[in-house]
Amino acid sequence: MSDVVVATCLTVFGMLSTSLIAAFVQWKTSASTSAATHAHELQSAIADAARLRLEKRFDSVMANTAELLSIVDPDNQQSANPDDVARIVFSAQLHLDTSKDVERIFCIRLTELALSSRSPDSRQRLAASDAAIRAAQAFAAQHYDLRDWPGHNDG
Repeated sequence: MSDVVVATCLTVFGMLSTSLIAAFVQWKTSASTSAATHAHELQSAIADAARLRLEKRFDSVMANTAELLSIVDPDNQQSANPDDVARIVFSAQLHLDTSKDVERIFCIRLTELALSSRSPDSRQRLAASDAAIRAAQAFAAQHYDLRDWPGHNDG
């Protein structure tokens, strides 16, 4: 073969190999970028689902607490239905994590509030209501990570 043909073959081979290497590098870069984007989107979706689950849990506990407080309110002239009180307390307590100090105390205060609903002494019901409200404030502070709310205990 002549020198021109060899030079042409080397040039074509060089251009072809450079194109193949560039295509491979581009494919790998694109694949890794796509995988990283997918992983990030999956992680974001999991975090959003967890945040939504915590918000629903918080909303449920606070709604049950508000309902319980309105039922056992000392100014409420109606007698509290024990079945309703038990249902509300159990519903709230099932959402609380008693391994956390704030939530364990909140659980105890809800039980005390429910037990006080049968008491004829309005002062006892008022004291139990106040304790439950302070525990609810601590629970909310923990939920929103606010350290300066009254009644909040680190735990």
